[in-house]
Amino acid sequence: MQPILPGKSYGSFAKQGQRFALAVALLAVSLPAGPPRSIWERVYSGAQSERGLRVAMQECARCHGPNLEGGEGGPALAGPEFLRHWKGRSVAAWVEYTHAKMPEDNPGGVALQECIDVFAWILHLSGVPAGAVELPRSTEALREIRIEAHPE
Repeated sequence: MQPILPGKSYGSFAKQGQRFALAVALLAVSLPAGPPRSIWERVYSGAQSERGLRVAMQECARCHGPNLEGGEGGPALAGPEFLRHWKGRSVAAWVEYTHAKMPEDNPGGVALQECIDVFAWILHLSGVPAGAVELPRSTEALREIRIEAHPE
């Protein structure tokens, strides 16, 4: 087979292509993530919020009320007041706090995924529209989703 260019073979072009692909991949990994997403961008699914409802009724309602509107033992976990209180923070901040501190009589007693599902239920109760995908399971990915009050 004839070289493509004098002194060049197909093998050397393949190696250059591999190096180029590696450089592109490294560049993509090193680029900063896009701007944080908002909870208003349909970041949870209806099925996920239904799972969250079941956990919330078992673990949260005794202190925070049946609709998480607040009760004798805890503040509201849904609605405009809740969204204003957590405004600007990431979903991960709420999930990690809740996973570590709640329920009060058994801190850490609710699995991380269950806390994420409860947050989906909180979004539903707060009037945030559901979408087709679930909140991510990774707290790293949840750091990219911001809690915002109702958009004007």
